[in-house]
Amino acid sequence: RGFVVLVPKETVQRLTDGDLRASLVYAVDPAKVAQLKLRSKWGGPAEVVYVFERKGSEWAAIPPSPDGFAADSAKVDALVRAVSSPRAAKFVDVGSKPQYGVDVGANPEAVEVTLIPATGPATTLVLGAKADGGAVYATSSGVPGEVFTFDPAAVAGLLGKD
Repeated sequence: RGFVVLVPKETVQRLTDGDLRASLVYAVDPAKVAQLKLRSKWGGPAEVVYVFERKGSEWAAIPPSPDGFAADSAKVDALVRAVSSPRAAKFVDVGSKPQYGVDVGANPEAVEVTLIPATGPATTLVLGAKADGGAVYATSSGVPGEVFTFDPAAVAGLLGKD
């Protein structure tokens, strides 16, 4: 038989007004990442690509990284861990629009981070323009087409050119 349950109005409102999607954008095991690729203009006019390859417990810069660039293994490890399971602060929109700044070619501040495992598909996270509250707009291959906000504190100091 059916039955009726009384539920507080606030509970119903949270369910109907809120976003019920899981905030975890994707999850990659950091130990299985064989390469890390960074692509950005870092505020300049030309796009620069850095590729790092795991060699045992160390990371090495490989082409097309700029000649003479040496990898800081501790920073690369920290970056891989920081972006291996990002969480969306909130989902904003579907489709890339200029105000989100998630096009690396158009936004000189945007940074594309790609985790490439030894086997299986690569996973990409693009950090774009600044959003409210210190967050940045982002997109990912983990939730194709979705734009969300991301707290960049986890990657602060790890995405510089040096």
